[in-house]
Amino acid sequence: MAVHQPARIVDSHQHLWVRSERPYEWLVPEYEVLYRDYRQSDIQQQLESFNIGATVLIQASDSYADTFFLVGVANQSPQIKAVVGWVALDRPEEAAVALNTYRSIPVIKGVRALTHTYQDNLWISKDSVSESLETLAELGFSLDYVATNPEHRKAILEVARNNPRLQIVLDHFTKPDIANQEWQPWADAMAELATLPNVYSKVSGLNTLSKPNWLAKDWKPYVEYMVEIFGSERLMIGSDWPFSRLNGEFDEVWNGLVDVLSDYSANQQDDIYFKTAEKFYRLS
Repeated sequence: MAVHQPARIVDSHQHLWVRSERPYEWLVPEYEVLYRDYRQSDIQQQLESFNIGATVLIQASDSYADTFFLVGVANQSPQIKAVVGWVALDRPEEAAVALNTYRSIPVIKGVRALTHTYQDNLWISKDSVSESLETLAELGFSLDYVATNPEHRKAILEVARNNPRLQIVLDHFTKPDIANQEWQPWADAMAELATLPNVYSKVSGLNTLSKPNWLAKDWKPYVEYMVEIFGSERLMIGSDWPFSRLNGEFDEVWNGLVDVLSDYSANQQDDIYFKTAEKFYRLS
């Protein structure tokens, strides 16, 4: 199949952090390559070399400080088209104030919390959180969600069913264990989620779920299945940089994604490269 050149490319999942300026609760020295500052200037050259004209910055700390740091960076970089920030979803009155404040900041398109690090696997479906999610949908914000186990997937399924107006995107395919070729119960859970039209997913983070010295072909069964059940129109590409550096550099990870996506039609690739992200995050 001929190499397809999409009209535009949106990297729907990038992070930045400056640990010398603000705390990141999960970022400890054991992460080695991640335990440093990451600024827009550290990735700009790669974005240009791969013709990535738009990016979405995703929160890396459950703090307003992190959100406003990302907004500040976005204000200085026209390439950054969206920020997914944070609010205290389990404190609905506070969340409503924060979200109404965010309405005056056009680059903030959605929120996320580091729910995969919480002790309560069903946290996202708590009553107090549900009230905030209703506000989220009412004000037109989306939800990014990270799942790492069956309970996380069960919880977000309940949330998506109960909030059909809330647009939800699942980060990193909800993290199947690709290194050990996990299929079930992941596949059945994703099939259930795919029946809900308000649920999307990111083709991202696959390298960190894989063995060292991974090959792009290791991802193909997972991508093929997700395209089959979600359709390309609900999938979007993301590099997960710099977290992806735990098991690969930007160039090799992005080239791996390009390799996998080359199996699909030009229209399907356009969906995954830019159309889905532009629709979901309401990018201008």
